[in-house]
Amino acid sequence: MFNIIRKCNQKFTYRLCMLLVSVCFFSTHVTAQNVTISPKSGHLISGKTTNPNERGYVAGYGSYWVHNQLPLTFTVSGSPEFTSNDVMTKLSGGLKEYEGNLLLATLDFPEYACIALPRGYRIKSYTIVFKNDLDKVRDKKVLEPWGKYSLERLQDWRVGEVKRENILTGTNLNIPTFVPGTEITIPTNSVGQEFTMTRTADDMGNRIFFAFAGNINQHHVGVLRIKHIEIKFAANETFEVPLNPIGNTTNKVSLAESAFNVGKVDLGAITRRVKEDKTFYAYDANQLDDINATALLYNEGAVNNGTWDATKGSKTISAVGYQGKYWYAVQEGTHYVEAPTNIKIRSGQGNRTTPIAYRIVGADITANYGKTNTSSGGFKIWYKNASDGKYYYLYTDGQWYPTDYNILWHMDEEGKIYYLYNGIKYYLSWYYTYSTGEYTITSRPSSDGNDSYYGMKWTFDEVGLYVYAPINGIIQRLYLRGTNEASKRFLFWNIPTTLPSVYRTLTDDPFTPKNYKLTVYDKTGDNVLATANINATNKNQTISLTDLNNDAIKFKVESVNGDNPTALLQIKLKLQPLNPYLAEVDAVCKGDNGEEVTRRFGSTDFKLGGEEFIYKVPKDFVASNKARFVFREAKSDYADETYGPLTKNGHSRYNLVGSPYNVLVKNDLYSHKTEVMNYDYKDKITTTKVGNIPFKFNNSAELYNTNESTTGSYLYEQNFSMTAYTNSSDVVTKNKNGNITNTTENGVFNEQNTEVEDLETKTMYLFAADETRYNIAPTTAEVHRAYAYYDTKVTLQMADYTPKVAWEQVYNTTNYYKDNANKDHSEVMVGAKITTTESGYDYADLLSKDETSGYLTINMIHDAMQTSINNHEAGAPQSLSQVLYVDGSSLFSVVKPETSVNEKTVEDLRNKLAKNALIYLPYRATNYAANTNTAIKVKGSQDTFIGKGNVILTDKNPFFAPFNIQLDADKYAQFTRENTNVTRGRTIYNSVVLPYALTLDADGKHTNPAGTTDFEFTLSEMKANGLQYDGVQVASGRDYQATQQFKKITSGKSEANTPYYVTNSEAYGSGNISFVAVEKGALIEKSVKQDGLVNGKTVTNLLQGNATNFTSKYSYSGTALPRATNGNVFYFSRNKYVALRNLRDPNLYIYPFRAVYEFDGGAAAPAKMFNSFVVSWDDIDNNTTDINGITQADGLQVTVEKGQITVATGTTTTVRVVSAAGHSHVNTTLQAGESATYTLPAGIYLVNNKKVIVY
Repeated sequence: MFNIIRKCNQKFTYRLCMLLVSVCFFSTHVTAQNVTISPKSGHLISGKTTNPNERGYVAGYGSYWVHNQLPLTFTVSGSPEFTSNDVMTKLSGGLKEYEGNLLLATLDFPEYACIALPRGYRIKSYTIVFKNDLDKVRDKKVLEPWGKYSLERLQDWRVGEVKRENILTGTNLNIPTFVPGTEITIPTNSVGQEFTMTRTADDMGNRIFFAFAGNINQHHVGVLRIKHIEIKFAANETFEVPLNPIGNTTNKVSLAESAFNVGKVDLGAITRRVKEDKTFYAYDANQLDDINATALLYNEGAVNNGTWDATKGSKTISAVGYQGKYWYAVQEGTHYVEAPTNIKIRSGQGNRTTPIAYRIVGADITANYGKTNTSSGGFKIWYKNASDGKYYYLYTDGQWYPTDYNILWHMDEEGKIYYLYNGIKYYLSWYYTYSTGEYTITSRPSSDGNDSYYGMKWTFDEVGLYVYAPINGIIQRLYLRGTNEASKRFLFWNIPTTLPSVYRTLTDDPFTPKNYKLTVYDKTGDNVLATANINATNKNQTISLTDLNNDAIKFKVESVNGDNPTALLQIKLKLQPLNPYLAEVDAVCKGDNGEEVTRRFGSTDFKLGGEEFIYKVPKDFVASNKARFVFREAKSDYADETYGPLTKNGHSRYNLVGSPYNVLVKNDLYSHKTEVMNYDYKDKITTTKVGNIPFKFNNSAELYNTNESTTGSYLYEQNFSMTAYTNSSDVVTKNKNGNITNTTENGVFNEQNTEVEDLETKTMYLFAADETRYNIAPTTAEVHRAYAYYDTKVTLQMADYTPKVAWEQVYNTTNYYKDNANKDHSEVMVGAKITTTESGYDYADLLSKDETSGYLTINMIHDAMQTSINNHEAGAPQSLSQVLYVDGSSLFSVVKPETSVNEKTVEDLRNKLAKNALIYLPYRATNYAANTNTAIKVKGSQDTFIGKGNVILTDKNPFFAPFNIQLDADKYAQFTRENTNVTRGRTIYNSVVLPYALTLDADGKHTNPAGTTDFEFTLSEMKANGLQYDGVQVASGRDYQATQQFKKITSGKSEANTPYYVTNSEAYGSGNISFVAVEKGALIEKSVKQDGLVNGKTVTNLLQGNATNFTSKYSYSGTALPRATNGNVFYFSRNKYVALRNLRDPNLYIYPFRAVYEFDGGAAAPAKMFNSFVVSWDDIDNNTTDINGITQADGLQVTVEKGQITVATGTTTTVRVVSAAGHSHVNTTLQAGESATYTLPAGIYLVNNKKVIVY
């Protein structure tokens, strides 16, 4: 075997349109893929610090990096503190954008970093690559601002991942404990070297922390270049959100909000801030705050203009303290619990919202009967003193006392805390005196009109009681602390303190239980899922909703006795993020002849196809100089169950903007509830429309620290809408043959954006969306949908492809029937591997990992092979008729140009090749898929092929299959067996080997499928220990003959590439045809590349008491066996197997698709040798023989001659002649002394139950 690759001497080229495509797929959230952190994928924001020892801000370094779209942040701090939700705060300047990388700087303390995503995400791996290459002279523009703290390498860096609990908060010189296996050391003498830190786990949570320690307490900055940060993540994590009533036990409302943390941070105002003599556009590092979303419980009437309105509705919701916690107290009516669509952030101009997108995937509603209580209820506010263990209680004068005076506080629907005295509400209030820095806390009636007090809205969370207050013009969260010291009554939430937090203890509120019925609806909102009849007997019941993909859940409280009951409810939601992000997508170029060229790309750092790839289509593929694209077959790693074969058992309802579905529904999920639920997925994953500009999901690009704007801003996000898109604008770069122009254009979304002219570079923006499947809420203006966009840069230009042929020798020698003049012909047989000299698509395409070459036509393939033959290139055969296969599967496609009388078809090509030649093509060559003996590669596979046409095999000619071919169920493989010696006519018994299996019945019989050539035959194989040999010479001048038992194949299926013994049915076949073997849906199995005979199965027998073996051997090449060296080979001739040693000719010529047996005499070799064996079957005891003049016990004498049997008898005898297949040929009575001759076809017969062979 050898491989020789040669470029054709004569250049055969084909003009093609080449598309250079640079694809960047950006999104705010991509499921189960990777993302990098760099200046290309996001932007860095600075935060002013007050610590004079923190020098990063003054040096112009930032602390908060945010991705362009993904809710991903990378933050650093040299003195970290944490919110109650483990969000790292007190950020400090340790990051700098430089030369396309991020720089990481530390000074005297370890620098901590956090990579964070919101709840519902999980990080699965990270890889960080550092390079220690900063130079004080070369890189002085980023190092000089550190002043006297100049760059030095005084200590080895120690870098690693740190668990949250091991982070040393505040300014701490100690190096923390690293996660085992993650720590790396970067030596001081490693200048110019790179170092990698990496870890993989299925779930690392939604935030991970690191520590970077360099030049600790050395008063010199240490700086590393971060060449690469990559994380892999998934966004399919379900998390629970218990709805918590705020404590409104008095006033009823129509809408109640329940806050829950989403893991995001509010930076507050960003404006020009001065530290020392440096001014930068920055946030205040001391003002960061958690952002909370709210789940909404509301009465069905609390809706106005399609959104929530607390002023509407029936005021049916309050809270009741019971069993140490608050329960929703819900009166009669229909109610909804809805996931949020936005969250509030702080803003100097009032509340600003930022979009949030979750779906409800499950819920629990627990209903309780309650208990009669007539006391006033309320809660006590207290803290515990750690030093003496005493409890201190808040009194009405705002002071803490170690005595419980049984002051019971209440909270209303606005979050105001009050106590009742003589029926008057006295509100817990406070104010701050700037001149003294002291806080005053008291209680006062709401009617006193004292405006010096700040707002009285309070909130309890897991770590205490807090208020929001406009301190120094910034709204900040202040926690009430356990102290009476006026200056410390409140502390900022992110200030470290040993002062105790404040909590509350509930007492049961007044309540009168009544019977009620709770009805919970299913995911559609139309059908009842379950009911709970709550009464004194059934006091508590939980109803669970599963398998949801909802915007909201729906329930109803009903009276049983007509007495206006109140239901006590605990509600828990299970949420997942919405997920519009694509794992794969096909970019399809449409041709004028109906052909399509398809590329599939997987997402890598939101780029599909890498930074740049070549997309080629033939010149004649399109009539003009324009190519138009369609995007389709979009895939998500978490598609829900409605996406057919694309289903991934997730919840994503992704669709492409501009798809038939998206055009129909637009942004109105509620008017199209039925379509949203059940639309055909195939009309959701394809679009002919794209945008011309990107969409700004956030404004981080505007918040760079050198921004000189005198107007403050905030970090905000917005969701995509077509209105917002078309009202936005951006710079569009047009490049036509190197002529570049930049213009500012508004967003346009249409089909024209997919057109690319010759020598033009164009950027297209593909948008995708995801939404909830079941939209049952009445808030029809609150759309539960999320978006992402994908950036695709395309350059169209002309290119040439030159075919290249690699000849691969298959058989060095053969024996086959070439024609009447060459009945035993031998010549070399080869295969041809077809590629192109130019690289095609050798990267980034999931469907073409091995399709590394460009496009060719059938003409080009034919001409390239013929030219190589004409030029006698190494490995080339003498003729195309010696080519057993053509492998063009590494081509990107075999294209069909415009109709031309000179263009060859696949059949034209195949007719010039060897008769059994196979042609393997890439999957895109759909125009040729149905041709005979043609295989098409399966998308994305290495060497898996399917057949859309039949495979027809010609007997007596070589065959070779380099790869398996699975035929479609309605296509078939067919082999027609011709007689080896045509002068002898049709034979009943044959040997055969086929490259495909045959379907058999329980008796080993194969019947060709209906609609094909009618034929039946039976397959059998040699049976172990079935050899009968007595060593007695059977005739003068002969050796010794044995009998070998064969067994029929009863397994239901034969095996490909395995020799069998064939018994043909006499009812079929005629002339030169022995049998026809047809199998529908056949699997053509890969061949063994070997000249001559290939070993099959070996069967062990006993010969005169000694073990001996028969090994079946077959050939697809055909071969000539010399008698002198193959004496133990037995071949089938005249209905029995005979030894080659007795052949008169010096060679035995074996055609392809035939088999022989090789006898290994073993210890019995010295025994008298036998020259033949006849065949018997397990179900017939007597054996065949061709001996003339057999006299049977009843006096019947049978003489066998060619084509006839003569029977004579000395007594009156009934003569019966039956074929081995059971067909009766003779049934007559002969009188004594009478004889008769019967003409019969060659075969095995039973004459009065005695077997004979007619040859």
